[in-house]
Amino acid sequence: MFNQVFRTKLARLINETFTDGEYLMSSDRSSSLSGTSGSIINFIKEWNSLVIPYLTTMYKANFLKLMKSIVKFISSSLESKIWSLDKNCNELGAAKLERDVSAIISEITKFDYSLRNEFIRVTQIIMMLGLDDDEEDDDLSDMEWALTPAERNRARNLRIDRK
Repeated sequence: MFNQVFRTKLARLINETFTDGEYLMSSDRSSSLSGTSGSIINFIKEWNSLVIPYLTTMYKANFLKLMKSIVKFISSSLESKIWSLDKNCNELGAAKLERDVSAIISEITKFDYSLRNEFIRVTQIIMMLGLDDDEEDDDLSDMEWALTPAERNRARNLRIDRK
């Protein structure tokens, strides 16, 4: 069912939500950081119209299996989208990206909080992307990492405004 019904729709939805250049922001556009962006509102609306009918008609165990497949696909797609931001994101854009992805993860995992575990890599990439230049990786050495040291370094260097 996942491949037949969801894969194409989810890929389209993610591509529409995360467009090129959206995370290169100037200070005059930073006012858009204060609220949820239109693309995220649209994602949530389309997500609910796609998933809720299955929630109401499927047995809970079957729905949770479907959700696990969906979440794995979305997590992988988000990770690919974030990696493709290479030098197309700045400090303000990183804050917007964090807010956007957080809203999506919250919406997707509202049916089963344990599904958040599938987004660990995504959240760690965004955390590294958002670190200031003077913040050290050593401060995070106690953390259990899903990313390799090379991936953490790559994530830190995704921003265009890195020194």
